[in-house]
Amino acid sequence: MEREILTILENSQKVVFFNVQPFKIPYYYFKQRNYIPDIFFVLEDGRGAVIEVKPRFHMVLELNLQKYNNLKRYCEENGYGILVTDGGTSMKEFITYEYNKVFEEELFQRLKKGPILWRGLSILKTKHIIGYRDIASIVAKNNWIYRQDPFVIALRS
Repeated sequence: MEREILTILENSQKVVFFNVQPFKIPYYYFKQRNYIPDIFFVLEDGRGAVIEVKPRFHMVLELNLQKYNNLKRYCEENGYGILVTDGGTSMKEFITYEYNKVFEEELFQRLKKGPILWRGLSILKTKHIIGYRDIASIVAKNNWIYRQDPFVIALRS
C-alpha cells in the first residue's frame, strides 16, 4: 500500500518533495512511546501533508486511534494536512460516515455494562444488519477502545 502511494507522489507534477518516516511524534499508550508516520510531502504551493498507511481493519484499533489523535494534533499545530488511508478508504470517511444511530445507542447502552466480545457484537450486528464501516465509524467518532486480539470493544474510563 505504501509503495503505491509513493509511486503516486513520485509521479505527481505537484509534489516537490516527500520523505519516508520523516519524524517522531511522542504519544502515550501504556507507556511513553514514539510514533513515526509513514510519509511527509510538500506540494509546489508550499502546503505540506502527512500520510499514514494502515489496513482498513486496523485504522480504528485502540493503538492506532491514539497515534492518529497525536498525529492530528501535531499536523494542526504545524499547519499540515493529514491522510490516514489504506489506498481506498480513509479515516475521514470513517469519521464522516452516516451510520445507524439506533445501533450506536444500543451498543453504547450495552457497553455501559462492560466490554463487548466478538459473540456479543455478532448478535447486535445481525439484529441491525450493519457492517465493519458502521462499527469503525462509531468507534472512531466516540473514541472507544477497539482491539482485535483478543477482540473487544469498550468504553474509555
